[in-house]
Amino acid sequence: MKVEKLRFFKTMPDYKELIILSEIDEDPHVTQKEIASKCGITPPMVNKYLFDLEKQGYVEIRGTTTRNTTYHLTGDGKNRLMILNISYSREVLKMYKDSQKNFEQVWNYLLSNNLKRVVLFGAGDVGEMAFEIMKDHDIKIVGLIDEDEKRIGKEIEGLKISPLSELNQMDFDAVVITSYRHGAEMAKRVITDKPVFIFSLENGVTSLKLARSK
Repeated sequence: MKVEKLRFFKTMPDYKELIILSEIDEDPHVTQKEIASKCGITPPMVNKYLFDLEKQGYVEIRGTTTRNTTYHLTGDGKNRLMILNISYSREVLKMYKDSQKNFEQVWNYLLSNNLKRVVLFGAGDVGEMAFEIMKDHDIKIVGLIDEDEKRIGKEIEGLKISPLSELNQMDFDAVVITSYRHGAEMAKRVITDKPVFIFSLENGVTSLKLARSK
């Protein structure tokens, strides 16, 4: 996964620096506009970052006009990129482990009740996180559904996001609604004879609450 796809980090200065150095390392001809798009900031802000990176000896800027300007990592810049990549990887791994622990009760409950084929209702940030974690614990995510037209039809790791109306075309054991705030309301719109669960969060740990049984 490319670093710029991780939305959570986008407000962090070190993360922006990592993206900028990575983009320069990949393509010295990259433009400030392209870097700005990847970072989610304005070109003038990119220009400031580049000025600071040049001042610190991490980047060398060559060219006399915007058309022929290229950017190059110095030896110190390559070392800085390596250090940022290592720090980034450690933080992501720690967050993933924390998330696994957070969801431990969820997959243990599902597996203990032989509910191994699950449809997730809600394909936003929480749904994507649940998908990433649950798929590695003998739970098969057989469907992703959402009510947001902007999400329907898109894919998460090859699994297409479907509308709620297609729920009962899927072969599943249970529906898990991946919302902390709107789960109870969403459950009312699910028409199925299978169990429907919503997320419950207590003391930082996510568990399942039965919204409706068979």
